[in-house]
Amino acid sequence: ASWVFDISCDDMAFWQAAGVKHISWLPPLGESALAPPSGEPAAPAPLVGDVVFLGNLTTPNNVRGVQWLLEQVLPLLRQRRPAVKVVVAGSNPGPYVRSLCAQAGVTLLANPPDAVAVYRGARVLVNPVQTGSGTHMKVIEMLFTAVPIVTASQGTCGLPPAVKTLMRVAETPAAFAAQVSEALDQPGDCDAEREAARQLFGLPGLRQALDAAA
Repeated sequence: ASWVFDISCDDMAFWQAAGVKHISWLPPLGESALAPPSGEPAAPAPLVGDVVFLGNLTTPNNVRGVQWLLEQVLPLLRQRRPAVKVVVAGSNPGPYVRSLCAQAGVTLLANPPDAVAVYRGARVLVNPVQTGSGTHMKVIEMLFTAVPIVTASQGTCGLPPAVKTLMRVAETPAAFAAQVSEALDQPGDCDAEREAARQLFGLPGLRQALDAAA
């Protein structure tokens, strides 16, 4: 190939270390970045839930993340906030995910027609997925909201270092519950700093990356 683009900064660094020189980072486009401007200030989104996870509910890594969130994190979070409303949203939830949600007493939002509305209707967005590779598109979509983000470190993989600082990272159930609880008290978390990230994962960032490789 004359040139190679990689959407993961981490994977790009791996190939550069292996001797590949004709490679550069290409930021993936967020779905929210392609939404046409309304010309008017956005109205506040209807509340979906206090704590929201949105993802494909058939992939094994997402299912394991939901299990970890509901079985290990949620009991600790409820000790801090007994009335917290948790929502698990996503496509094609199977019997196991439905059972997890029912046993935990959380709301399951199956096949939501508008993912952007779900993201914007959360008070805190979470990504408890701890396995996988590449770049988590769900985290990039979260950056297009003003909602605090709590994620396992896996959720930051492939992102530039400056973008990783815009999220609250926690690895253990206790730390994750604590970060979510704190984020619920800080609804404007990092909103100003996110504007540069929104440009990066929008058309301006894509254009800049392509121009740099030309």
